[in-house]
Amino acid sequence: MTDTAKVITIIDAPQELLAATPKKNVKKNSVIKLVLVSLAGLAVAGALFGSGFAVGRETAEHEQDRPAEGVAKNAELISIMEEEMDKTAAEEKATMADHSAPRYIKPDHPTVWHEGMEFENQVIVKLMDDSVVLNMDMDLPEPMMPKQYAGADAPKNRMARQLSVIGGHATLSIGGRNTNAVPVFPTQRRRKLQATGKPSDPLHLFFEIDASNMSMSGAALCDQLNNDSSVEIAYLAPMPPEMPTLTSSDDQHRTLQAIRRALASKTELRRLLSPSFTHLQGYRGPAPNGFDFDVAEEYAAGLGAGITVADIEGGGNLDHEDLGMQGAEQINSISTDPGWVSHGTAVWGEIKGKDDSQGVRGGAVAVTPIVASIFTAQGGSVGAAAAIADTTDLLQAGDVMLIELHYPFNRAGIDATYCPVEYYPANWAAIRAAVDKGIVVIEAGANGHMDLDAVQDGRFKRGHANFADSGAIMVGGARHNQRTWVGSSYGSRIDVQGWYDWSVATTGYGGLHGSKGDNDAYTDGFSGTSSASPLVTAAAAVMQSVAKQSIGRVLEPNELRALMVKTGTRQPAGDAATHNVGPQPDLKWALAALSNERVMHGGCCQRSLTDSRVAPWEYLNGVPIALESKTIGCTRNTWMPHKTYNPATEKCDDLRTFEVTSGDCTVRNQCVYSNLGVAQYENRANCIIKQSSSFPLQMRQFDVESNTYCSWDSLLVNGKKYCGTAGPQGVTPAAGAELIWRSDYSVTRGGFQICPPDDDITTATLSGSTYATCQGIYAKSGDAYNGKPIWDRTDGKRFVFWCGNKWSITGSQWRDGFNSCGAFISSKTATGIAGDYWWAADWSNNGAGVIAGP
Repeated sequence: MTDTAKVITIIDAPQELLAATPKKNVKKNSVIKLVLVSLAGLAVAGALFGSGFAVGRETAEHEQDRPAEGVAKNAELISIMEEEMDKTAAEEKATMADHSAPRYIKPDHPTVWHEGMEFENQVIVKLMDDSVVLNMDMDLPEPMMPKQYAGADAPKNRMARQLSVIGGHATLSIGGRNTNAVPVFPTQRRRKLQATGKPSDPLHLFFEIDASNMSMSGAALCDQLNNDSSVEIAYLAPMPPEMPTLTSSDDQHRTLQAIRRALASKTELRRLLSPSFTHLQGYRGPAPNGFDFDVAEEYAAGLGAGITVADIEGGGNLDHEDLGMQGAEQINSISTDPGWVSHGTAVWGEIKGKDDSQGVRGGAVAVTPIVASIFTAQGGSVGAAAAIADTTDLLQAGDVMLIELHYPFNRAGIDATYCPVEYYPANWAAIRAAVDKGIVVIEAGANGHMDLDAVQDGRFKRGHANFADSGAIMVGGARHNQRTWVGSSYGSRIDVQGWYDWSVATTGYGGLHGSKGDNDAYTDGFSGTSSASPLVTAAAAVMQSVAKQSIGRVLEPNELRALMVKTGTRQPAGDAATHNVGPQPDLKWALAALSNERVMHGGCCQRSLTDSRVAPWEYLNGVPIALESKTIGCTRNTWMPHKTYNPATEKCDDLRTFEVTSGDCTVRNQCVYSNLGVAQYENRANCIIKQSSSFPLQMRQFDVESNTYCSWDSLLVNGKKYCGTAGPQGVTPAAGAELIWRSDYSVTRGGFQICPPDDDITTATLSGSTYATCQGIYAKSGDAYNGKPIWDRTDGKRFVFWCGNKWSITGSQWRDGFNSCGAFISSKTATGIAGDYWWAADWSNNGAGVIAGP
């Protein structure tokens, strides 16, 4: 890395104009284009990005093929660090780098922006980020440096030379001259967002420039900025939001509405006129059609108590009779536009509808609400990124943020009319920062049938080298009671689905009851990802509340997302193959995985490798994680031998392993040894081994002193003594049966290693000293690579995979979307049983004493 600062160069920009104070000038006839995600009012409205954003890596596509260099994206910095950092520090660096997103590739067309969708003179620029920001006490933090460059003599980040933030404004050095800019995320906000101890997208590198007084248009300024190597991406700022109004069919209720308006001051009497509509809330019912909210209410924490939920949009009627939200905390200024009011009211009805005999019943009635608006008191817009950042400031780890917005989209060659909020870089960064704070973000996936796998050169495509995960739970839409795609965005980035097709009964709008704007208005036709996303939000809040009570902590956002996906009701396979919108959350299974109800299973239980349910084990990035609970035998963050979950009986089948109840034998993983770690057993050895369940015994080794009646040394199984080399292979003791081992006073042999059948072995150990510290205990996952199971080390840092006729081990930071043979270490070429089971392969080429075994 050079210590020479780069500058941004703009041609023909007069110096006196570059120093002008920014002003947000909007073209008079511009149309506001950021809209709510309800189905109504869908319209094609000009191009979002002429050539779209593309993304790429600074390093080679398969950097994981070179593990020594591949632990971070900045190979130049790593080459310096290698002299000063040991392998453990390098692993920590790799973990942090994994949170970063691939860089945006700049548009290559002369002018890429289209009028009508963005401000014509407001440019947002993201400067290049070279390192993970760690110290948010500094306005402009230095990059992470090796020890010899730390302190006063450290070479400055080039951004630190270009920027000096004073009072919420910034001065950018452009071609040797200065121009004013405004940070998209002011200093205090970014400190709050990034003081989490976790790396996130560097929010301090986003700035907004006013081009209205320059000698070029905003589009031309974007082109100039995008041609400079110090800029990652520049784009015209998106328009603030407007609300397309849904049309209510409420003519049949006009007489009753007139009565209600006459009784407007008689709140209790008006309330008596509102019947119950819970019979229309099919989404509350059991899977496969519903989310199992009714089952959730059987849990003490099943209403979301102790969790704060914030909804980011435009408005809402906080005085609605069924919400009880008059005292709710507000961010920015709530719009009085009838469309925004009805929309927000409908969203909150799905979450907070009162638990009584009238109106509707929300899925998380007990949550604490925050109503976040994208509007100012003057009617202007604060922008989606700023609204997300403002909301993040008020939420804590474990709380839930709902983003009820999407952007219009109209680009040649792409059949889509809307895109998700995180399509814009500043919004993506704000969401990522919220997730890094521990906030669960639920993002409407948008309504415009966009194939997310096909846009932004893989940025939304899981498994692609350019995939960038904001960490949000992105919600798609499906036909209720069918779980099939109906019109929302789709693709591998969509995590879960909700009811989309004009089928959700909730507060607001009228048509079902009351009229638009009234405090007793109800609808049975709320729709789009607008209606789908609040259902997922309520489910997430309930999961967090139950987790707090049952395991003593809230779930990390990625834990909750993985658990929600794995326990959900699956989208039909044929439909998912062409239009993936993910499973529909099912609280029955999600809460069973979290709650103390697991004790009914008699112990710890991992999901089976053929069933997607969890009871109560969960996989995080393919690694088995035991959530802390009061369940018998479960220990958080410790791999434990599994039981197989049987979905037919909703119970766990018995564990296949052994227990030494007395004596000198040893159980490692699922196998029992007479003399683990030494060549021969001792004289006068004895032990009693209890078999956990009934399964056939497999002799991995059996070498015991022999005589005709096995009267010297022997293993007693099912009443028969075994000695010599003919052990009890294939014998099947009953569950709880005892195996009794004894040796006499003289002559010893190699002893025994007894295991379950090979196919039932799910944990195995690599011993010895290896490169990159690959030794440890590995557990069989439900995932496969090249047709054979992936095994994850139980600390989550390594995994074993099959490639090129041998088994290999590499770092788990590359596990998602892995598509290479690159590895830290590999076995010798494996055939026969060694080709089926990694622990049977020969690993001796990696050092003296390196062996594997169950």
